[in-house]
Amino acid sequence: MRDNSFSSTSFLATGDLTNLDYLELSDNLIAHASVINFPYLSYIYLSNNPLVSLTLEDLPDLSTLHLNNASPTVLDETNVPLDIYLYLENNALTSLPSWVADLNVTYLYLADNRFSSWPTNFQSQYPYMLYVDLSRNCLSDGFDSTGLDWLPH
Repeated sequence: MRDNSFSSTSFLATGDLTNLDYLELSDNLIAHASVINFPYLSYIYLSNNPLVSLTLEDLPDLSTLHLNNASPTVLDETNVPLDIYLYLENNALTSLPSWVADLNVTYLYLADNRFSSWPTNFQSQYPYMLYVDLSRNCLSDGFDSTGLDWLPH
């Protein structure tokens, strides 16, 4: 369902898709997305959409969320598991969106953004984080962002 000019995710509620494992909706026109009650859904791809808000609810198997070039300003989540891979590459971010902390992300990909510094209290704010990729950013606080893979443990 990639590159089809979909403007919403309402069609997800119209059929029996409960066994869905992989949802590819990248390169559409989706501004407000709701992905609710998919017990087996592991992978969500919403990259290259003009996302404003995203609702994730009852996704106990979710492991990977791709929001490259599509970072929403609002994200609501309920019953989303620990240990998520989150991709926020190429979003022109200068800081982490506040909703990242709500997701219990363990692997965070932030390449090709505009970070110029990194918070010193990052590890205490994100205790579950195992890996951060900050490659190709503008960091000036001691990190070499030309290929940085940061492992806090």
